[in-house]
Formats: sequence, structure tokens, C-alpha cells
Amino acid sequence: MNEFPSYIDVSNKDNFKSLFFDECVSIFRKTVVNHLLTQKENDFIDLDTFNRTHVRDMKMTHKIVSIIQTDLTALGWYTHLGFGDTGLYIYSTPEKPSGVY
Repeated sequence: MNEFPSYIDVSNKDNFKSLFFDECVSIFRKTVVNHLLTQKENDFIDLDTFNRTHVRDMKMTHKIVSIIQTDLTALGWYTHLGFGDTGLYIYSTPEKPSGVY
């Protein structure tokens, strides 16, 4: 990043919570793309790690994941939350990959 984005102007500070949410959604989309391009379908995205690194509010993380699951479903992907809703599996067939419960 060569310069700060204009949306962090002090006059916009009342919108920071909404902007933060949008930024986290964008970061999670990038996380999903990297995961799809580099991992196997029986691997999962660790939502605890994402939450600790970026969001620090598991309720917000679950809202973000819900948005992403809807987007992925529209693209033909299947998703499953495992490990007490702390792991997101993304796969291409209606049958869950081996090891996914």
C-alpha cells in the first residue's frame, strides 16, 4: 500500500465500524480464493485463526462466513462448518470430502 485509502479520513470516523466489516469481508474473500487455489477439498479454513488475526469478534466472523457461504453457493460450491463452527470446508460435490463430518 503506497498511501492510505481516502475512506479513513477523520470526517468519516462515524462509519469506521461498517468500513471495518467491509474490509474484513474483503480479506476473507482473499483468504477463500487462496485456499481454493492452494488446498485440497478436505482441508478447511481455520476461522479461529482468521478471527484472532483480523476480526477479534466471533459473532462478526460468523456473519462474514455466512455472506461468503452464500456467495460460494451461488458459484456452485458446497460448504460445511466443522469443529464447532470454527472450520470452513469448501468442496465441489454434494458429497462431503472424506474426513468431513
